[in-house]
Formats: sequence, C-alpha cells, structure tokens
Amino acid sequence: MRCQLHLDVEAAAICVSCGRALCRDCQKTTRDERMICGLPQCTEFVTRQKAVQFAVRQTCANNAENQLVMANLYRRLALVMYLLGAGLIVPSAVAAAFATRGFATLDFGLILFIMLGVICLVVGSVFQRVPMKMIAQARNWEDISREFDRPADSQPNPSESSSID
Repeated sequence: MRCQLHLDVEAAAICVSCGRALCRDCQKTTRDERMICGLPQCTEFVTRQKAVQFAVRQTCANNAENQLVMANLYRRLALVMYLLGAGLIVPSAVAAAFATRGFATLDFGLILFIMLGVICLVVGSVFQRVPMKMIAQARNWEDISREFDRPADSQPNPSESSSID
C-alpha cells in the first residue's frame, strides 16, 4: 500500500480517523500512540476521543468510589443487625429462663422476640458477605479506570514523528 500524499513511498501506518495510508513523514502520533494523518477533521477526532476517554475514566473512578461507599454501608448494617439480634435474643432468653423456673408457660411474645433476633442475625450475616463482592467490583472499576491513564514509559519518541495532544 502506498502513502496517499507520496505515491512513490510505501505506507507505514493508517490513520485511525479517516483510514488513509500514511508514510513515516505524513504520520503523526497521538499521546496514546495511535497514528493520524493530520487533517483538521482527524485532529478533531483525537480531541473528541480524548474527551470520551476522560469521561469514561471519571465514570469508572466514580463507580469504584460508590462501590466502596456501599460496602462500608453494608458493613455498618451488618453490625447493627448483629447488635439488634443479640439485643432481642439475650433478654428474651433470660426472661424465658425465669419464666420456666416458676413452671409458667412461655409467653408467645418471648418466642417471637427470639425468632426476630435469629432473623436479624441471619440478615446480618448476609450483609457481612456483600461488601467482599462490592470491593472486588470496585477493584475492577479502578483497573478499568487505570487503563485510560497514560503510562509514563509509553511516551512516543519525538525524533521519529511529531506528537499531537
């Protein structure tokens, strides 16, 4: 394939915007090492892509932060449910122990409080497991966000071609 502007030179790259074949003299390298031809519409394409990448990076970072906030909320809810469950079971069990000493029948309310306490403990254990999954999702969002960051060691060599930001 030949360069679009220099028909006697072999093409070294293709413009990511318009698809034209480019020789080494015609190609321009973007920050993320993609090749463009330098036409105004192609330079505009790179600018728009940079804005899209920034928006995606910010969205991923925000999603990671939201996942971490929700994980902390679930941890606190698990603690509240454990305390509520213990607060319902322990006094009800003590009251039931004193009620059976006098050979009185167990009150329906005591049994209900013990059952509600057990339900709170079960819900608390479910709430305790959720944050681990949310933290894993937050790490995934952070990894995706980092993919859009420019690595320090991947800067193009300025002697080979001109750079477009």
